Amino acid sequence: MNSSKSLKDIFDDYVSKMKRGESVHRYTFEDEFLKINTKYRNTQLIELKLKKSAKQNNDYHCLFQTLYGDMPKYGGGNFKL
Repeated sequence: MNSSKSLKDIFDDYVSKMKRGESVHRYTFEDEFLKINTKYRNTQLIELKLKKSAKQNNDYHCLFQTLYGDMPKYGGGNFKL
């Protein structure tokens, strides 16, 4: 794991991209996360970490909704934590 970048740093980078109007996609988010945090091999764990953080931070909630809100298990666009 690259100790110079944390999970929060990745979340914050993607929130900043969204606020600048840049497109963000779950696959590039997960790829970046996995490159830095090699202990994670299951993208579902990344998803769950972001979901947990989203409950405490509105910006992360928006990020989660953007990245995963269209998935059927999260209501396919009718997203609620």
